[in-house]
Amino acid sequence: MTGSRPLPRPRKMRPAVSGRAARGGVHSRQIPYISSTIFRGNHFDCVPHPPGVPDRRRKMTLEPILTVGQISGQNVVADEFRAALHQVPAAVVILTTQLAGRDQAQTVTATAICAGSTEPPSLLISLREDAPFTGALSESGVVAVNFVAQEHHEMVRSFVEAGAAEGFARSQTWTRGTTGAPLLNRSVVSMDCTIIQSQRQGANIVFTGQVQTIHTAEAEGLLYRGGLLRRLETGS
Repeated sequence: MTGSRPLPRPRKMRPAVSGRAARGGVHSRQIPYISSTIFRGNHFDCVPHPPGVPDRRRKMTLEPILTVGQISGQNVVADEFRAALHQVPAAVVILTTQLAGRDQAQTVTATAICAGSTEPPSLLISLREDAPFTGALSESGVVAVNFVAQEHHEMVRSFVEAGAAEGFARSQTWTRGTTGAPLLNRSVVSMDCTIIQSQRQGANIVFTGQVQTIHTAEAEGLLYRGGLLRRLETGS
């Protein structure tokens, strides 16, 4: 066409998969390091980068977990599965119960908890069968699910490092729920539940807790990712 400009020549594209991978081999690829983004409320927020790491500049290598053709998950070992879950930003949760007049607790992340139903409101809680708290929960039949706020990060450390006695030492931090389980004051959300069902799933026991009461506060949640407690960087 007269007066038209020639179209630019297309750039030569690199193959997406190496020759070795195309033959069924295992390969790694480079991707830019980016911060994690989560949906909260009605908007997206970002979990900030570790200190000193430039945004979108550091490179990380994705080491393969499964070889080509492995789709059933039978060859995924427990350590690999746990390591994968640790890379998912998750809310920090303190589970509490009362048994024979004694308060007990276990700190977990929200990857161990999900909504079971909205009618009636219920939660699914997955715990290792051999954990002491699992036995206490089976016997007591009640649990409070406390989603921890950022201001409670030192208390979370005391639960993890020193045990429940130290974590419950600050009595002004706790109130008694309708089920008798301790509720964490100023938690993002606390749900007081009665256990209505439990079943074995592999090495875990999955409890179904029917929600009796819900308590909320205007607070920012505490997150866990990659072995570290993290704060949420809110958007505008």
